[in-house]
Amino acid sequence: MLEWLPYRERLIPINHGFGNKPVAIVIHETDNEMPSAGALNHSLYFSTPGVKVSCHYVVDDNEIIRLLSHDKVAWHCGKPLGKYSNQNTIGIEICVNGDYYSAWYRAARLVAALMDQTGISVLLRHKDVSGKECPKRMIENPVLWVQFQRVVKSHRGRWQLQKRPNWEPAMDNSKNGGQTGIVKASCLNVRSGRGVSHSIIGTLEQGTPVDLLYYLKGWWSIDFGPNVGYVSGKYIEETGQ
Repeated sequence: MLEWLPYRERLIPINHGFGNKPVAIVIHETDNEMPSAGALNHSLYFSTPGVKVSCHYVVDDNEIIRLLSHDKVAWHCGKPLGKYSNQNTIGIEICVNGDYYSAWYRAARLVAALMDQTGISVLLRHKDVSGKECPKRMIENPVLWVQFQRVVKSHRGRWQLQKRPNWEPAMDNSKNGGQTGIVKASCLNVRSGRGVSHSIIGTLEQGTPVDLLYYLKGWWSIDFGPNVGYVSGKYIEETGQ
């Protein structure tokens, strides 16, 4: 009897190509230890116009989020050194912001399920494809990579992916993502989540332009460097698309 391995789907409409024919799975790590840098915020980041990076799945210590179908080309490998590239691989990002070993183990089970589902047998690190020092922790500690492959092998034939309901409630239709705005407050706190109960991860000065992603419950998610931040909509002047 197969066990269910749940995932959520948040398909991104940009930052990808078409015509992927996967013959290998490539493992990455986000290399971002900020508390807010989990799977959800990375999924928002990969859907930001102009970032020109993406993956098929992002995994943290709590969940798996699928961003692209396997026939879409994710931009995750960079310039290839050999026969494997964006055009023939499935890319998986492992978040390192929380319990790394839980995320690592969840990703290994995901790989096992994908191999059973797709018939793919080749498992690679980002470094193997393009030479980049990624996944960093598994390169710095090679035993982790050996163990990862062993866990994948031991979990073959045990898991079946199960799609769960989408994580995000319906957005306020009076506002749309993909807009720009200007900070109205003299000093605006950027938080790790929607609401003042979340930690402050930075500040923005009055007049700073921002890229607005999604509006929900009075808060905008914004492009904040390599992360996604959250600011109160009361202090943002929307300037248009």
